[in-house]
Amino acid sequence: RYCDHLGIMFGLSGVFKKGNTNKKPIIDFDRNTEAADSTDVYSVIHSIIELMKKNYGDTELRAGDLLRQSGFSDDYIRGRFIEVTGMSPVKYLNSIRLKNARAMLTATTLTVNEVAFKCGFSDMSYFSRMFKSEYGMTPTRLKKNEKYYSVSLNVEKE
Repeated sequence: RYCDHLGIMFGLSGVFKKGNTNKKPIIDFDRNTEAADSTDVYSVIHSIIELMKKNYGDTELRAGDLLRQSGFSDDYIRGRFIEVTGMSPVKYLNSIRLKNARAMLTATTLTVNEVAFKCGFSDMSYFSRMFKSEYGMTPTRLKKNEKYYSVSLNVEKE
């Protein structure tokens, strides 16, 4: 799981255990976040991005949780994340999820609900709204268009 991987990378074992409803990490950080080396924060951001890309399908993956567990202050790490990617951590994670959803919708026979869940969306309404906002059509419409085009291409080939 991404949480275990992040815990090993940052020395945060136990921070992401299920049932940890505290807003604070289970362990104390002995890192001076204000005086942190800039290469350190960028390597942490790179690791967070890689974890997002690798684990986008996990419905429990939350960008904010990853940032909070990095050991840097929320505002500082979020600002550096935006500096590196050009977007907020939530928007970045959603863009990964939506790109993968679009690819799955056009390349597989999975239903829209199956694709949404495989891409980390547990709320179908939210998924549809985000998808339409990003691509100008609902995922169902894209799926129908792909079926139409694939049938048309098959007829033309014969």
